[in-house]
Amino acid sequence: MSIRINYANELQRQEETKKISKPIQGSSFENLLSEELTATSTINPSKVLSGKSSNVEQMLLMGLAKPKAAKFVKDATLTSITEQASILLNSWDEYSSALEEGITTRGAWEKLTTIENHTKNLQGNLANIQPPNSDLESMVNELSIMAVVEKAKINRGDYML
Repeated sequence: MSIRINYANELQRQEETKKISKPIQGSSFENLLSEELTATSTINPSKVLSGKSSNVEQMLLMGLAKPKAAKFVKDATLTSITEQASILLNSWDEYSSALEEGITTRGAWEKLTTIENHTKNLQGNLANIQPPNSDLESMVNELSIMAVVEKAKINRGDYML
């Protein structure tokens, strides 16, 4: 019984994909990009996220792509929040790479201080969103907690830096 249900769901998903995808007629990268952005703007984000993207990316997409949230948020604020979230996540990637490469204690501390500053800035901008986005706020709070925990690990001597 579940096999038929899954089969029916798969057929339905394929039909939706056929409706969404259309032959790309542009030859330049700019044309291709604009056509893809136009096509993806009409897709429900919850259906797109079935791939292998990370949880953080899913939270950002689900939180910032909601039509009801976009009505109340100015474009500048939304752009600022997405840029800050991207910077924050890139900072964490840089920090983890630096730990693997053998960064000094001082360097790790400075990177964590930078991460904390990015987190505070992002939390300040999240307060301006109406209606509030609890998923995104939760993610930013967890990233803030991670920075505090990492600083505690450095102080405690958990890392041989």
